[in-house]
Amino acid sequence: MAETNTKSGRTAKGLTFGKETFIRKTVVDKNADNDVFAVCLKTDDEGLLIPKKVYRVKLRGNRVRVIDEEGEVAIYPLDFFLVLSLSPTAENTLADVLG
Repeated sequence: MAETNTKSGRTAKGLTFGKETFIRKTVVDKNADNDVFAVCLKTDDEGLLIPKKVYRVKLRGNRVRVIDEEGEVAIYPLDFFLVLSLSPTAENTLADVLG
């Protein structure tokens, strides 16, 4: 599970509740060379990214590298996505489904 810091937050059973949650940079950097899965939370162009859709992404600091809906490589802010922490079995299943 990722280490987090919160402002005005509390932690219970490994889950953090609060107004703002920040993922530590070291956690993001650890996955920088690997593809991870993330849910699109928001977008500035719904023709290129679809909110609530799961994408395979590469993390690049506070940016995300993703193949958009036009099939092109695009860079978006990390806060457009929620990075998923999945078991290896779930990752393999999702990879099979998404191709």
